[in-house]
Amino acid sequence: MVVGAVFYFLMMITYGVALPSGIFMPTVLAGTSLGGFVGVTFQRMISEELSPSLFALLGATALLAGTQRNTVSLCVILMEGTGQTKVRQKFLSLHTNRDQRREYLSKMFST
Repeated sequence: MVVGAVFYFLMMITYGVALPSGIFMPTVLAGTSLGGFVGVTFQRMISEELSPSLFALLGATALLAGTQRNTVSLCVILMEGTGQTKVRQKFLSLHTNRDQRREYLSKMFST
């Protein structure tokens, strides 16, 4: 959890600074750390069969999806980079859900 919080803080700094320092890798590191923490917690509390690596991958995807707005290309990059083709449906549902929430919140706060 501490590592994820540190990476998240560093991600916010690199995102807000006016230098070309990159946003992709710090976001992947923060999302993977926080998602892995959630996966380990769920594995200990709910079931030993849960895989923390899947939660780490979904955490990286969720944080990248919230930071960048490229849905399909992000799914393709993460699935091809990790070879996890069996989680395609989870990726797509995560991004569709994120798009719907983003549209709802942007309409709610734009008025």
